[in-house]
Amino acid sequence: MAFIVAITVLIVGYFSFKPAALNNIPTNQNENIALANDNTNVNVNTVENNNQATDTQNVNAAIYSDPDLSFILVGYSETQVTKAESGEITDLNLGAQNTISIMPESYLGIVKNSIGILNEETIKIDGLDAQKITGTSAKDGSQTEMLILNKDSELYVIKGSSEFLNNLNQIINFKD
Repeated sequence: MAFIVAITVLIVGYFSFKPAALNNIPTNQNENIALANDNTNVNVNTVENNNQATDTQNVNAAIYSDPDLSFILVGYSETQVTKAESGEITDLNLGAQNTISIMPESYLGIVKNSIGILNEETIKIDGLDAQKITGTSAKDGSQTEMLILNKDSELYVIKGSSEFLNNLNQIINFKD
């Protein structure tokens, strides 16, 4: 009986003290959501299907934001991202071998020499030009992909699964 009372109290407490921001999330097409305690906007796109608007992105998704970084990650919480700093390099481990490394742009040659380049193409990530490189690892010769983006004198080296790299436009949002 005490267990049922405790569960009931938790449920009532959650809905009673739920942040007001979650109750008033806009769903209009291409409307921006201002994040609490942050001046960053996340664009939430909607699609029309039989005259009914449906969110294409879960607006309750976790958001990783670090004041030292120039971007946010949608779909990742603070418990899912491990940040490590070593000298001039900041590494974010997002799990499942998905990583983002931030370093001075002068490291570009070192990064490109770490992979035997098979193909290189320019793509857009959050409206910015990025180089998508397919190549072979200098370590073991396995095929690998990476994205290299240069913004504000910083080099962003993004590695991970094909799914992660292909969905990066829905994950990373650079702050203006």
